[in-house]
Amino acid sequence: MLNAFQLIKTVAPNSLPTRGGLGRGHLESIHFAGTGPLLPSLQRPVVEMGLEHNVTFAGVLSKEQVRELICRSDAAILLKTIDDWTIYE
Repeated sequence: MLNAFQLIKTVAPNSLPTRGGLGRGHLESIHFAGTGPLLPSLQRPVVEMGLEHNVTFAGVLSKEQVRELICRSDAAILLKTIDDWTIYE
């Protein structure tokens, strides 16, 4: 995902849809929520690729905070290893 983000930001920054519509904006940021043993393996390439200003790591969020983050996003990828809660009502 980070490699694709970097490529799009470099080659075609205005080619992706945003809330303003196709081609009106640019891909601005990626937000990661959660924590775990793989977090350093995500943080390291962000620095190596120079994407520190475009990628944020929010840490652990409440269900409501997750809902808000998804609602503000143009796209979301949800990776869960446990299924003890849902983000939808």
